[in-house]
Amino acid sequence: MISDLHPLRAILFDLVGVLFFPKLGTPFDDTLDQIDAAIGQVTDDGAFKAWLAHHFGLEGASLGQAMRSVTECYAPYPPLWDLLPALRQSYRLGIINNGTYLTYPYFDAAYTLGQRFDAFVSSAIEGIKKPDPAIYLRACQKLGVSPAACLFMDDDPGNVAGARQAGMQAIHWETRESGFQQFMEFVRQSGGSIQPIKEATMETSPDLIYHIASRTDWEAALATGSYRADSLASQGFIHASTQAQVLRTANRYYYGQRGLLLLSIDPSRVTAEIRYESAEGSQERFPHIYGPLALDAVVSVQAFEPEPDGAFLHW
Repeated sequence: MISDLHPLRAILFDLVGVLFFPKLGTPFDDTLDQIDAAIGQVTDDGAFKAWLAHHFGLEGASLGQAMRSVTECYAPYPPLWDLLPALRQSYRLGIINNGTYLTYPYFDAAYTLGQRFDAFVSSAIEGIKKPDPAIYLRACQKLGVSPAACLFMDDDPGNVAGARQAGMQAIHWETRESGFQQFMEFVRQSGGSIQPIKEATMETSPDLIYHIASRTDWEAALATGSYRADSLASQGFIHASTQAQVLRTANRYYYGQRGLLLLSIDPSRVTAEIRYESAEGSQERFPHIYGPLALDAVVSVQAFEPEPDGAFLHW
């Protein structure tokens, strides 16, 4: 039980069935339905890719499009989703997902999972899946909390039993309405009080910010002594990202592109003004550098290449 000795410190969610549910009115697609049905059993993305190639001929760009299409069949559950900013002020938040990691970049690009959650634990990365107690303990390690201080929620009773076996409190979401009601009651009994709040703004003084550049443009900068992206002339600034935004930016604007570099930039060394501003059509704020980037502000440069299917999964 959550108690004074083990106060609630972290909340772990199932991805589909708690945080996300199928969109109403999604057109039937037999291929996507078969893929979606197989996703929850994946513990090895290499083997899953081979299966997709063999059965459906999906490789490279077509594989990426299929993964994007699967994610577009789901939408967040608003009553819970709207509480996430408030919950994150009081608790560590994480996701334990049985399924391929290949869909993660598309969920992240659409719903900023990396910004909302402290850990994403995937069976395809860990090589184990719910209800194996080991995957719940792996999530605890990533969050830096004990199982006794965690609440886990899932729509599968077997997965709920696995969490309890690992030492967590758990709620079975038999339906979205009953699960959410039990969750709110659990939080109240644990001494918490949560109300939806506006999204927190991005930190304006991060340790580092990041910019994706072509190898050709960076080599030109080395020759001239400063870096100037095309956007500096067309928009008046150089686009940059925080650590949490890098993969979303890459998958949104650079999907499938190769020959890229990731520049790590120390804001304290940037002589131009840095403003945190919303991107068009979004309330999320990104760092914009209003002037040429001096080379000594770039503290590291690394190759930044996508996976064979074109998606950026790590850096």
